[in-house]
Amino acid sequence: AADVAAPSAADGGAAVRLLPGAPLPIAASRPSGLSRPQQLVLLQGVAKLPCLPSYVGQDGGAVLDRVLVARGRKGWWATLTGRLRAQRVLQRGARVGMADPDSFALGARARGVLPGGATVTLNAEAPTLGDVPDVAPLKALRRGSKAAARPRLRAAVRRAAGRSADAFAELAARQRCLDARGCYVDVEQMLSAGLCTRKGAVGPLSASVGVVACKGVGSSAKVGGDGGSGEVTALSALTAAPGARAVAAAAWDFDTTLLRAKAARDKDDDARARVQARASALLALPGAVGDARAPVAPAAGEKTRTPRRPYSVLVPPSGLTAGATLCAVASVPLADAMIPLPLHWRCEGDAPQPPLGVRGLASLRARAHFGAFERLFGDWSSLQARLDVGSRPVPTSDAQKGAVSATLSLSAAQQLIGPLRARADACFALDGRTGAGAGKRTGGPLLQDRVLDSALALDCAVVPGGAARAVLWWSPTRQEGMFEVRLLEL
Repeated sequence: AADVAAPSAADGGAAVRLLPGAPLPIAASRPSGLSRPQQLVLLQGVAKLPCLPSYVGQDGGAVLDRVLVARGRKGWWATLTGRLRAQRVLQRGARVGMADPDSFALGARARGVLPGGATVTLNAEAPTLGDVPDVAPLKALRRGSKAAARPRLRAAVRRAAGRSADAFAELAARQRCLDARGCYVDVEQMLSAGLCTRKGAVGPLSASVGVVACKGVGSSAKVGGDGGSGEVTALSALTAAPGARAVAAAAWDFDTTLLRAKAARDKDDDARARVQARASALLALPGAVGDARAPVAPAAGEKTRTPRRPYSVLVPPSGLTAGATLCAVASVPLADAMIPLPLHWRCEGDAPQPPLGVRGLASLRARAHFGAFERLFGDWSSLQARLDVGSRPVPTSDAQKGAVSATLSLSAAQQLIGPLRARADACFALDGRTGAGAGKRTGGPLLQDRVLDSALALDCAVVPGGAARAVLWWSPTRQEGMFEVRLLEL
């Protein structure tokens, strides 16, 4: 499972996971290169912002986040983030709202390097002050709450295991996950451990093997605050079913350029010729062009033109590219003697363990880019499409056995002015599923009911060369939005 960028967590999504079996996240849902606490520390220190706003529908609307404590030394850092549900406070009145423990949330995050070289990450989130543990230093924060504290906890360890693989282990309690319909699902306990190859270490191939265990898949709540039953079909029968299972997966990734604009080829050829000419001159090889110690002056009357610098050097040249990813996953239940005793029992309502099985996934994608992103207007456009087809998650009826799941993700981006761009992303179900917002409309178009996730975004390069971008996005499907800084993204 992967992290999802979601403002529903006080630390900006570090505690929100994408369940196995759910569609791949759209661009706005992918995590940033910086964690949310790191972004808050940066903006509070550089831009002098007292807090950063986000919008969370299930929290009543606008919320304000601020890093309250930040500590760090060589090899480790830790932060404590506070959240105020500002719109809820205003709706209830300042005096009543500020006295309510549900108007506040806390999130703690720590990361460090252990003596053996392993990296450890710790996350803890108290959705309300009533969820703060009843210990002496934090007892005053509970404000007389008699409810049992149920914070969300997660610990992860990762260490290099050879030149091309990593060993990992992760344990989570009351894990908040996002399922295939845009609903949040709580899993009481999740455990995973195993080995995986590093990206690009073995060419286009990647693989992982390990153990996955979970129990207590609770009911889900639709984004926006509406209640709903758990979306069991969003749980993969191979990797997220209650109980413990041994899992092995392998994937093959392929990308190719189908078409590239002539101007882009000419630029590459010119750059290659200049590099070769300078190398020949420096090495004094036969056929050397010019003299590296005495550059050629322009002819009389000839105008020299300074080449434009693109707003982002990360954008690819104009053209059409295509790619594919093929993946296979195998899983088998583990005997009780092979797993820890606390994971033997199941919660009421848990689905039975699926038997030994193998599932496949195919992802086909195409991208078209136009422009060099150098001029002030209309010099960058992008269209992307991705089709994901795979084995269907846990079937809910005999008619669904053997069926496949299919989703289509579309993305469009356009330069507005200078480094400012607009973007729209959407993910549609092609297999009969409906999105989390389907029940909120009566008589609406069928296409809207098939939307699993969507987002509208504005982004602007804030560092020369586009290495860092400020992004403001809004998800109509999840009724969430946030402002964040993203690193090294297209």
